[in-house]
Amino acid sequence: MSTKVSTVSPKDSIGTLQKMLGELEFHQLLLEEDGKLIGIVTDRDMLANLSPFVGGESQREQDLDQQEMLVSEIMTKVPVTVDRSTSVDVASIMLLEHGIACLPMICDDDVIEGIMTWKDILKVHVYESAYG
Repeated sequence: MSTKVSTVSPKDSIGTLQKMLGELEFHQLLLEEDGKLIGIVTDRDMLANLSPFVGGESQREQDLDQQEMLVSEIMTKVPVTVDRSTSVDVASIMLLEHGIACLPMICDDDVIEGIMTWKDILKVHVYESAYG
């Protein structure tokens, strides 16, 4: 799990999101408002809502307008979450059953404490298996 989490505001644009995802090399960002988790947005969400012509020679004005959409328009509003007491095995099952790649970790009052990705979980399983 990573406790260093990058967040975006629901009022940020998809263009801002695109830039952040490119610079940070993350595949998902948590949306935070008033210090609380309100959603999650992924690179897949962004790509599904952007024209494939953005940034290319065939780019049109309406393609650029899409970058002004708000992140809140494409985010997942009720993400699957875990807390500190969630075991790696349970988190693994949650990822598989929901077909997702990460689990925001929150406190009782929805304050973000971290994020657990499939890579974090895979590392635990591999190292436990190898070093028992």
